[in-house]
Amino acid sequence: MWRIGLLLAVGLLLIYLLRRRRDAVATPPASTARRPLPLPALPLPLSLQRSKTPVDAAGAGPSNPDIRLTGHLQNILQIVLNTCASASRAVILTHDPAREALVSRAARDRAGAIDAASDHAIPIGEGLLGWIARERRTVSISDLNRQQEKIAYHDGATPIISFLSIPLVDCDQYEGMLCIDAATVAAFSEADEANLHPLADEIVTLLRYDREQREMDRLHNVHATLLEISRTLAMRVDLTDRLETLVGLAKKIVDYDVCYIFVVETGGRRAILKVARDNRSKVTDLAEDRGAIALTDGMLTTLVRTRQPILFSNPAAAGRPDPRIFPSGSGLETTARSFLGLPMMLEERVLAVVLMGSYRERAYTTEDKQLLSIVCYQTALSIAESEMHAKLERLAVTDGLTGLVNHRKFQERLADEFLRASRHAAAFSLLLGDIDYFKRVNDTYGHPAGDAVLKAVAGAITKAARKVDWVARYGGEEFAVLLVQTDVAQAAISAERIRKAVAEMQIAWQGQTIPVTISIGIATSTVDAADREGLIAAADRALYAAKHGGRNRVVRHGDLVLEEASKA
Repeated sequence: MWRIGLLLAVGLLLIYLLRRRRDAVATPPASTARRPLPLPALPLPLSLQRSKTPVDAAGAGPSNPDIRLTGHLQNILQIVLNTCASASRAVILTHDPAREALVSRAARDRAGAIDAASDHAIPIGEGLLGWIARERRTVSISDLNRQQEKIAYHDGATPIISFLSIPLVDCDQYEGMLCIDAATVAAFSEADEANLHPLADEIVTLLRYDREQREMDRLHNVHATLLEISRTLAMRVDLTDRLETLVGLAKKIVDYDVCYIFVVETGGRRAILKVARDNRSKVTDLAEDRGAIALTDGMLTTLVRTRQPILFSNPAAAGRPDPRIFPSGSGLETTARSFLGLPMMLEERVLAVVLMGSYRERAYTTEDKQLLSIVCYQTALSIAESEMHAKLERLAVTDGLTGLVNHRKFQERLADEFLRASRHAAAFSLLLGDIDYFKRVNDTYGHPAGDAVLKAVAGAITKAARKVDWVARYGGEEFAVLLVQTDVAQAAISAERIRKAVAEMQIAWQGQTIPVTISIGIATSTVDAADREGLIAAADRALYAAKHGGRNRVVRHGDLVLEEASKA
């Protein structure tokens, strides 16, 4: 059901964005209303209709939108040169909002098309063309020799004496300018200016068409990516795998240079870095072996505590009280200049946070935040599902009273150890321990006291064992310890350490102290058994001997074999 609701929310968001885009173009503000645009005798820009011909492998076929748009713009520039006989060159400069600059979109002289250097940006407000762009008005200069500023797109091959520019404005949205120049003084008249306005309007129509088609394609891609994220998250079980998938797919709808996902521990005091990407350094394993990070300061901490999205550029220059992104002592840092951070929440709990960064300023918009919020909600549901799955897995293999591995899981681990040992010929040992006189504890102090003894013994054994060893509640008052890569002598040392740890415990119960000891039997794979069942039987036989030999002691199965052989 939640996936159906999510798809409905995505559809409504896309409809809202499309209507907003359409209304912004169709209904200009009253303060900027213009006369109806006279359309010149040009065909409808077929380049802005959806082509059924696929793009070729090189991306240069007739169905490439950029090439088709450039072809139509070149046609208009040819008409411009035909209309203004004194013009030697015509150039279309378009506005790049990301860089807040003008870039050359198309250029033509009397000899034909000129390559447009779109990588050369003319900042708005800087130089003559930058000033004209900021003013957004028609400018005619009859003699550039009298100007200190030169035309920024001029390559110096031919002199520019006269210059005329017409602003390209769609309602209140600045698109750029149409420029013509000539090598003679006062080359352009008012009639030339009047003739250029309809052509400028046609250029605006072409750019608007192109922009709307690109927006439709982008929204279609967003919708498809959100569906792909939903399907992919549903197919994966491992949490890290889910988040890795999210980071890869999210880049299709919200671009980033760096991206981090932190899983927040219950209580919100610490977070664990699960996924990290840095496109500049190509680092993909930043999240490995970092452990939990204390949320003490920095933007990440603010994001978790406020549970509100964060969107800003250049933290150091923005006058923020704490320009740090990551908490101090985390060992993480970034030089990104724009940031978009969102919490992944479910029922007022922050499960995780995603932090995207770009090396460009003002790289993210409110629309990016809205789209990423859908992804975050979807991922929050996936994280909750993953946590529930992990919890069920833990419950299936964990003893509810002591928290140790249960009998079934221990048997599986013991079988795996036999397989591993068969490949590497390494010895391992099994300890079986039984609490002495446990029935007497239950009869004397009651079953709640017996439960307290079981938990205390489980804790003592775990503390005395090594981290690589497996400790399990084998059944009732019996415990099992799998000692990996441990021979007979080493197993005896470990068993004796466990026996002493249990015997030295002081278990207080309702004003009394309950004495507890444990008997332990030892069996080793290389000398006592060749399979799992045989090893368990050998350890159990040694445990039986420890019980009947006086309790609170350790017996090795090999010693029993030697004793029996000597008697024979």
